[in-house]
Amino acid sequence: FPNALRLILGRSEAVTRSPKLLVIETNLDDITAQTLGYVMEKAFAAGALDCWFTPIQMKKNRPATQITILSDSGRKDEMLELLYTETTTLGARINEVERDCLARTLHRIGTRFGEIDVKVAKYKEQVVSAKPEYDQLREFAASACQPLLVIEAEVAEDIRRFLAENEF
Repeated sequence: FPNALRLILGRSEAVTRSPKLLVIETNLDDITAQTLGYVMEKAFAAGALDCWFTPIQMKKNRPATQITILSDSGRKDEMLELLYTETTTLGARINEVERDCLARTLHRIGTRFGEIDVKVAKYKEQVVSAKPEYDQLREFAASACQPLLVIEAEVAEDIRRFLAENEF
């Protein structure tokens, strides 16, 4: 047998598959709206990717709320601790899900109200969405003493011009 080492050179292509995520949910029929809002704030502060509430009916026809948290799998224990310590739940359902996302870029564009960040999303190399940051729109509306809808419409026109003048 020859005493040799075989070496193969090559390049690997990056896989753009999304990481596995968890949907963690629980149903509650004995929690206040204020506490729900607090739990949502804490979930986002702890790194939840999303959090939402769904009105549901439970046994004995009681109205209730389903809390759903979308999180990466590495934050499972944090999210469960949040639900167990800040709500009245006795258990939670955990489902692994896969998420697909559009490629996005952030662009700062000028408007008569000031600069605003715009998320541009593409699918198969085609722009399919361009959305301004809501918090900045809200600030523009407050400082200009204008209705938010008026600001949104004007900024939407600025975004259309920006997209027409630039290649993505």
